[in-house]
Amino acid sequence: MRQEKWFDRKFSLDNSQGIFPGVIERLSGTPTRLEEKLRAIPEETLHLAIDHSWTIKENLGHLSDLETLWQRRLEDVLTGQPEMRATDLQNNQTHLAGHNDTPLEVLLRGFREIRQQTIKQLQLLTDEDLIQSALHPRLKTPMNITDLFVFVAEHDDHHLARISALIGLSARTLSDESPARQTTKKHKQVKFDFETHFTNGGRLLGTAFWLDIAHDSISDEELAAYVANGLRLLSAGDTKIIKKEIINETLKKT
Repeated sequence: MRQEKWFDRKFSLDNSQGIFPGVIERLSGTPTRLEEKLRAIPEETLHLAIDHSWTIKENLGHLSDLETLWQRRLEDVLTGQPEMRATDLQNNQTHLAGHNDTPLEVLLRGFREIRQQTIKQLQLLTDEDLIQSALHPRLKTPMNITDLFVFVAEHDDHHLARISALIGLSARTLSDESPARQTTKKHKQVKFDFETHFTNGGRLLGTAFWLDIAHDSISDEELAAYVANGLRLLSAGDTKIIKKEIINETLKKT
């Protein structure tokens, strides 16, 4: 089943404030849904990536990465800002966070804690607060607070659905009869650090970055091209690969 890309989604706005208690319940339940879905999942499945997309751990970590954005956008609306603050549409924070190196329990606990902070803020809102609005910076349309957190709940569900798809794909890939199982035995990755300098000043330092590779090696030039193109970095100049390690061990059990 094909899942629509997040940036292709369309949203119905001007939601009634009367649905807000249900929205809070929906948001409160996301940590529990994640915990129930992931606690029995093998470690190799948590690291499964398809076509350089995010792993299960990276999808989970991304939810925590964005939680402060939702909190700050709530503050923008409540303080009367005409437009909510923008975010990094390239998601560099998630790409560079090293979520794959973080234990699952730490990721789950971190998301539960930061989501509980958001829920406490939402429970203090009045009916008058809920009708305030500000312009969404990407959609360029006004959102009231109910709209904003329906949007957040939909974002939760988008990544939960992606996680479910990866779990299902892993189960098929790891079956003894699956031809893909034989392919994954030869799977290789490179782990590397890099430093990119921008033509307009500044630099970006990436550490413990992982990339699937098809062969036994990859040149620094190829990695530098991936950093600039794969991360869609604007005004990127020279990229230096500081450290590189080829990982030959399979991520799947035989």
